[in-house]
Amino acid sequence: MFFSDFLVSLIVGIVFTVIFAFVLGRRGPWSSILAFFVVVFLATWAGGIWITPYSPTARNVQWVPFLIVGLVASLILAASVPAWYRRAGTEPAMQPERRKPPVALLTPYYWLALIVLVITIIVR
Repeated sequence: MFFSDFLVSLIVGIVFTVIFAFVLGRRGPWSSILAFFVVVFLATWAGGIWITPYSPTARNVQWVPFLIVGLVASLILAASVPAWYRRAGTEPAMQPERRKPPVALLTPYYWLALIVLVITIIVR
């Protein structure tokens, strides 16, 4: 059960990271694809093992909760990018400090979110 949940979360995380980072050009509030992937992967894994609806199974894994949680996590991260950062070329030149990419990777909120997600996975 552990390995199959891990594998489904990994596949869903990779798929949504590729879709959002490469196809849509959204990496969340970070400039790193790896940071986006880690958050989507851990959120997918934690949500997928905690939500247990009756859904189709593949190899004794209910994959629909993983898919839904991965999509929601990816959408929230993609929407968290400020509008001024997405439209970097259209802003007036009066505020150059706002054009810098956010460095949320080093903030305590990123690490707190990762710790909470890992604890959630371990508790389950």
